Amino acid sequence: MVVIARTDPHATYDDVKEAHPDWIAVTADGKPRRHWASPELWVTCGLGPYNFEHMTEVHKEIMSLYRVDGIFINRWDGSGMCYCEHCQKHFKLATGLDLPRTNNPSDPARRQHIHLFGVSTKGRVEGPMQNSYLRLENDSATGKRHPVLAGLEDAPRIINGVWRVEVEPVERFYSTPLTLIPSYPDLPMEKVYPRVVKTDKTQVFLRELGRGRIVYFPWDIDRTFWEVLCLDHGRLLRNAIEWATNEERQVVVTGPGVLDVTAWLQKDSMTIHLVNLTNPMMMKGPFRELFPLGEQRVRIRLPQGKRPKKAQLLVRGKPAAFVEGVSSLDLVVPSILDHEVVAIDFL
Repeated sequence: MVVIARTDPHATYDDVKEAHPDWIAVTADGKPRRHWASPELWVTCGLGPYNFEHMTEVHKEIMSLYRVDGIFINRWDGSGMCYCEHCQKHFKLATGLDLPRTNNPSDPARRQHIHLFGVSTKGRVEGPMQNSYLRLENDSATGKRHPVLAGLEDAPRIINGVWRVEVEPVERFYSTPLTLIPSYPDLPMEKVYPRVVKTDKTQVFLRELGRGRIVYFPWDIDRTFWEVLCLDHGRLLRNAIEWATNEERQVVVTGPGVLDVTAWLQKDSMTIHLVNLTNPMMMKGPFRELFPLGEQRVRIRLPQGKRPKKAQLLVRGKPAAFVEGVSSLDLVVPSILDHEVVAIDFL
């Protein structure tokens, strides 16, 4: 049996509000925000100490005291714009301005609110685009393509999304991997050709801030990928995440099928959850049947200073033989029906 705990940090009760009023989300007119569906609750700020500090300790306590296999955290990313003292302070420190009170793109504060991406909206949204493409560009200095285009070396262009926001850069960008090929008629057939084959309109903005990296697509790559499942869009999303995280993957799984992979690091152990999503109902709803997967090769990057003592496959209820590398561990999972849990104990 698998036991999953559930927490819901997006709302709380009167006693918490009374003890920590700064944990509660605040509306633009300065009022603590009541829950829209359950008025006895208060909405919490997703970017304040309630989430970052208090709920982190709650989750640590759950995992240390109870034998649960994981935690489902509902609505952890906040519930819209917040004007609590923490949000106001952080925005003021970052921009020198007060938080925006309108959605007007000409509002200097609103413009600063999205300047994290290094761009500013021009207020125009184009779409649905009937026939638009993205041109893949080489770096003007090196003649090579940016890592976000890995796996697309043989493609001069790929299909665009459906909607895009007109933006202009407010910072200097040294690389322009994607540019816009504007939309053109999709019928009749003799009219289906690009009127403009090259523009300077950047369609992915890559920015480095200190040790951090930011990737911003001013078009709906996520929504379009969900609906169309275009392989090129999937590669772009994967490459963007790898470039932004700028580190070796914690876990690499090689084998057939589609797996959801989650790593959970604790003081003296590490747990890898492998959930089999290989199913025609993967994107639609409840599975009607399970399709078992064959052998999966798993490479785990070990935390600095940690060495493995033993490895187990908890669902199979058997130990797992492993090979220890300089800073990694390799093992084989023979098969997966619904899921498997790889548990690593450290010395």
